[in-house]
Amino acid sequence: MTVSVSLSVSPSAPASAGAVVTATYAVQGAPAAAQTLTFAGTVTFGGVAYPGATGSFTLPGAAPAESFAVPACPGLTFAKTTQANVFTATVPAAGTLSGKQVVTGSATVGGASLTATAMVTLPSVAPTPAPSSAVPYPAALATGHTLLNQYLPGDLYAWRFVPGTQTPVTNGSGITENPATPRNVSVTTDGGLSVLKLACTSAADCGIIQSPGTYPTSSGVVEALIKFSGFAYNGATVFADWASFWLYSADWPAGGEVDAVETSYGNSFVSYHYASTTSASSDTATTGPWAYTGKTVQLSPVNATSVPAAPNIVPDTWTYVTIAFGKNAATGNYYADVYYNGVLYCAMSGPWVTGKPMCVTAGTSYGGAILGSNQTPFDQPGSIEIQYVRVFS
Repeated sequence: MTVSVSLSVSPSAPASAGAVVTATYAVQGAPAAAQTLTFAGTVTFGGVAYPGATGSFTLPGAAPAESFAVPACPGLTFAKTTQANVFTATVPAAGTLSGKQVVTGSATVGGASLTATAMVTLPSVAPTPAPSSAVPYPAALATGHTLLNQYLPGDLYAWRFVPGTQTPVTNGSGITENPATPRNVSVTTDGGLSVLKLACTSAADCGIIQSPGTYPTSSGVVEALIKFSGFAYNGATVFADWASFWLYSADWPAGGEVDAVETSYGNSFVSYHYASTTSASSDTATTGPWAYTGKTVQLSPVNATSVPAAPNIVPDTWTYVTIAFGKNAATGNYYADVYYNGVLYCAMSGPWVTGKPMCVTAGTSYGGAILGSNQTPFDQPGSIEIQYVRVFS
């Protein structure tokens, strides 16, 4: 009979940080074959010899030698117990992976090495929000917004596909991941931190994610801890590629679009896109300094710097990006305020702020073909890294 090894995990879906997960190996199949011995000769019984006697008896099979490796799993660290085939791990606190993960292990049985796997679903561990006066929670949260959802890298990884399909999501420029190449969305580490990485290696293969549902923008807060890559250019560090963290409505452009970070021409801009009653195309309110058809509102601050500079978001730096939504009681207009590291950077309010539900999305792409030749030489391979996305009431 063939010998095999299986691995089970209990509980398969631990509820919270601090829960103990137990991984147990089991060996299936018969031990080493039993052996039957036959004999012929003289048997002495009760002092009497009986020559020419014959017979047989069976020796039981001996279990082969077994050893078990410590299982491995992203987000969990297993340790040995007093039982050779049992290992335990404790679900750690926030900042680790969540969602479905693969537990892998191996065992050596009778000199043969056998592998086994099991699945475990790790919880999204939501920390208690810090006081509103502390970074990253700005004054927008001072009235007591409640943390509703936290999406860690393992959760965000699922956002690369249209829900229930293997179809990659498409970003606003129409660029999608190329299924024929390694996908540029991955869960990896940066300085020991678990991060979701979106990268672009060509105009046809760009890392993009989009939430499977929409979130209210009539009130509430959306926040991300995020980093955009840069490169050296003319003695300064500028943003690479065309990358963004943004929200948009199902009936775009009429329902609105909030670009909390949009890197282009080596810099970063905040914009709100919508459609006026006189235009079916996108109208724009933006921090960009340029005048062009369709630009309806000049937002403050006017970003006319040649390179990214604080208080704007800057390259290769972890930044808390927060968008606070609400309605101005005096004017009746909705607002969408963008904070960087807990400090208000750009306030957007007017009849053009729709307050309609929006998807949360982030993505990269090469911009030369879309933004024109002026995007060169900034359309360099680049990336976005995200530690989490949080949604507050």
